[in-house]
Amino acid sequence: MADVTGISGKYTLPANGFTAPAGKQFKAWSVGGVEKVVGDKITVTANTTVTAVWEAVEYNVTVTGGTASVGAGTPITKATMGTTVTLTAGAAPSGKVFDKWEVVSGGITLADANSATTTFVMPASAVSVKATYKTTPVTTYNLTTQVNGGHGTISASKTGLTAGSTETITFNPEVGYEIDTVTVNGTATSVYGNTLNVTMNENKTVVVTYKAIEYNITVTDGKATIGAGSEISKAAEGTAVTLTANAAPSGKVFDKWEVVSGGITLADANSATTTFTMPASAVSVKATYKNAPHTHTYNQETVKPEALKTPADCTSNAVYFKSCSCGAISTTDTFVAMNTALGHAYGSDWKYDSTNHWHECSRCHDKKDEAAHDYGSDNVCDTCGYYKTVPHTHNLTLVAAKAATCTEGGKEAYYKCEGCGKFYEDVLGTKEITDLASWGNIAKIAHTTKQTVTKATPTANGKIVNYCSVCKKTLSTTVIPKASSIKLKATSLTYNGKVRTPKVIVKDRTGKTLVKNTDYTVSYAKGRKYVGKYAVKITFKGKYSGTKTLYFTIKPKATSISSLKAGSKKFTVKWKKQATQTTGYQVQVATNKKFKKNKKTVTIKKQKTTKTTVKKLKAKKKYYVRVCTYKTVKINGKSIRIYSGWSKTKTVTTKK
Repeated sequence: MADVTGISGKYTLPANGFTAPAGKQFKAWSVGGVEKVVGDKITVTANTTVTAVWEAVEYNVTVTGGTASVGAGTPITKATMGTTVTLTAGAAPSGKVFDKWEVVSGGITLADANSATTTFVMPASAVSVKATYKTTPVTTYNLTTQVNGGHGTISASKTGLTAGSTETITFNPEVGYEIDTVTVNGTATSVYGNTLNVTMNENKTVVVTYKAIEYNITVTDGKATIGAGSEISKAAEGTAVTLTANAAPSGKVFDKWEVVSGGITLADANSATTTFTMPASAVSVKATYKNAPHTHTYNQETVKPEALKTPADCTSNAVYFKSCSCGAISTTDTFVAMNTALGHAYGSDWKYDSTNHWHECSRCHDKKDEAAHDYGSDNVCDTCGYYKTVPHTHNLTLVAAKAATCTEGGKEAYYKCEGCGKFYEDVLGTKEITDLASWGNIAKIAHTTKQTVTKATPTANGKIVNYCSVCKKTLSTTVIPKASSIKLKATSLTYNGKVRTPKVIVKDRTGKTLVKNTDYTVSYAKGRKYVGKYAVKITFKGKYSGTKTLYFTIKPKATSISSLKAGSKKFTVKWKKQATQTTGYQVQVATNKKFKKNKKTVTIKKQKTTKTTVKKLKAKKKYYVRVCTYKTVKINGKSIRIYSGWSKTKTVTTKK
């Protein structure tokens, strides 16, 4: 590019006309050390040197499936010739791994095309490279399972299991056995429940050892062993366990074993050492003790009523059996209680017979002061007052026997002397009756019981009266409470195509429930399958009388509202058709949900009609709507409607 001469004043910097050095490109003009771009104007007042400024050329770097950077720097999309560029492959897609780099264009040589991170030297041209991926190689491992010693099974061994997968191993001990140890590749592993999850990150061997389940043994005041072995607190089912009671406390001896729980049978519950077979449950037993046997020594001379052998009398002391210190009384050893003789108790009045008179002891009937009667001028003893009777011939009259009744006792027959007034058992007067009031009495006989029953009714109590048919005395009266509560368990049922028989519940006034077929019978009206009103007759029996008729109703099935469509001061309601036991429908409308305000009822008399429009309503007003079915039936010659229950209430707001 040639120099420019003859310039003075403003000069416009031209486009570069020089040939760029290799790998360089024109950047700007340097004027006095200041960079200017093509087209800038400079002022020339003297000779001026304008120098071309060169810069390295950057070429595009395109990386598919990865990034380019200089060292560990940020990603780049361009680089100058000679720059060492680092390529880093992106994360592999699912199921893939990095394979190699492919050079699409640029003719570069990669340091290692098989490495996800590699480098190349930037040439003087654009470069395009691509990371490629391949399917991830599948790594598999083997799972080996074993049972050490039997008594159960384990999930089967498996081969070719995908690395990283989880295998669930199930342990199945035999009845009466449980898991003892589990090892995975020789390392003890905890197991919760009967399963173990194993992650297959290498070949693995799982070994299980089972042991017999041991159940708790609780022994109070004793110990449990196997044979003569050391004490145990657990044992497996079927083990022969030996029980040994502790030494008895002072003054006690072993009594017996009590089984607290476990339901076991002891070989000998009364032996301090016994055995039992361990069941499949915990066992609790208890040794019990009783007072040691006592050897009686009867050396106690204790006067007490229960030890009396022979009571004291007028002349002899009382004799008692000796006692033991424990309170027991001998049946053979005795002692005499000194100074216990009672002494005579002579009365002050005279006793006498036809010859003598005397004072007599009231206890032993001993006599003292006995002497012959001393009669004066008459036949009366001056000492005792005995009257010497003149021989007399009795004039005996029979007093007839009196039979006992249920109200008073009777009397045996006897004889009375009309002369001396004495009484005798026999007609010859040889057996005198000295106490007629207590002689020959015959006890009253039992009442002859009869019963009358007044049956209870639904409105009045009844009663059972027991009385004597002879004396007419009332012996007992039992009230039969009236059957005051007679109800049906259900008085309103819904048609279901089946015969309906509601249960009858009858209670008396005390709340006791009477028994069907004992206290009453029930008969139901015929045709109880269809919508209608039906009678149930209760007829009382046994201790009850009378009848009661109750009624129940079978209603038609209900319907439901399927849609509500608002109109101007009206709405249209549709409902589900009820095809059986239905004559028509009834729609009810109100402005409150209790259907008390502005209530309006529309009756649809055709069973096939499933919609109607309710008119003459208020505009923009919320209405509550419900629908029911009805069936017209004849009862006692009159046609009546029986209604179903109402449908679920829905609401609609009319339009203006």
